[in-house]
Amino acid sequence: MKLAAGKVEAFLRRPDPAVRGVLVYGPDRGLVRERADGLCRLILGDPADPFRLCELSPAMLKDDPVRMADEMASLSLTGGTRVIRLRDAGDAAAAPCGRALEAAAGGSALLVAEAGDLAKRSTLRCLFEAAGNAVAIPCYADDEASLQRLAAGMLADAGLALDPDASAYLAANLGGDRAMSRGEIEKLILYVGGTEGGTGRRRGGASRTVSLDEVVACIGDSREASLDAVVMAAAGGDAASLDRALDLAYASGMHPVSVIRAAARHVQRLHLAASLMAAGKSAPEAMAALRPPVFYKLQDAFRAQLRAWPAPRLARALSLLIDAELDCKVTGAPAEALCARALWQIATAARRSA
Repeated sequence: MKLAAGKVEAFLRRPDPAVRGVLVYGPDRGLVRERADGLCRLILGDPADPFRLCELSPAMLKDDPVRMADEMASLSLTGGTRVIRLRDAGDAAAAPCGRALEAAAGGSALLVAEAGDLAKRSTLRCLFEAAGNAVAIPCYADDEASLQRLAAGMLADAGLALDPDASAYLAANLGGDRAMSRGEIEKLILYVGGTEGGTGRRRGGASRTVSLDEVVACIGDSREASLDAVVMAAAGGDAASLDRALDLAYASGMHPVSVIRAAARHVQRLHLAASLMAAGKSAPEAMAALRPPVFYKLQDAFRAQLRAWPAPRLARALSLLIDAELDCKVTGAPAEALCARALWQIATAARRSA
């Protein structure tokens, strides 16, 4: 069955005992791995009981197509639920997975399959969505709200809190890959914890609040610069710089959806500032009201874009980016091409406005 987004976290905390197969897939490979690891720990304990875990690969299934079904039907020598884990699954694994789900009837073994981004018509995805004893869990790039929840939870565990500006900046500058985001947040915790003797707490046990300046000093300088280069080139109508910046963004591992969302955040901020100016504020006053504030190195370019983009055209640009993100998720077309097309359209509109 296809698991609704709002039910994913509850399922991962307490899986339905009738489910014998879970497909975890999507463009966010870090989140795919995190959720698959979490399921395995929940079933097998931490560290995992090696007698209850069977790890398979597509190459192993190619050599022995019925092995997964045999493993699903086998009983654990030490008792408890067995986990059959398949990494890097693709449509070629659909037939072996189908046989495994049939073999699991009446048993207790759980199949956990990990896959990358799968098209809506993918045979593997359709198998798990249609099966009565299986679920498919998509893993798309985190949005700002989910990144803020992730950061708040990790920092709270370390006795830290984020002020609102720091939280907004952090979410805006983390990536679309969950593993990379966790790594950046862990780096921040080490950085801030080190200033307090590694504890992250003030005397008396109160949580230490992390400031915007500390987040800016620590988090993803190269990633931030790369995303800034993309969005500023697009909104500024600089086609040559946009091409170079996109190449660098993709080469550094950024997912196109993350790039689109960064551009959408920038357009939203321009739209908010333009609305404040329409209400009577000056450009510096409107920019000062934004949270997080405009980075000082980008203020001149941001001010120029405010002059070039009227609010109605910004609304159309935002709609274009929202459609591009949706197309990346549902059409099966190359996400890099969809992202580039949307940004090129924005750059073209910016040149016409100049």
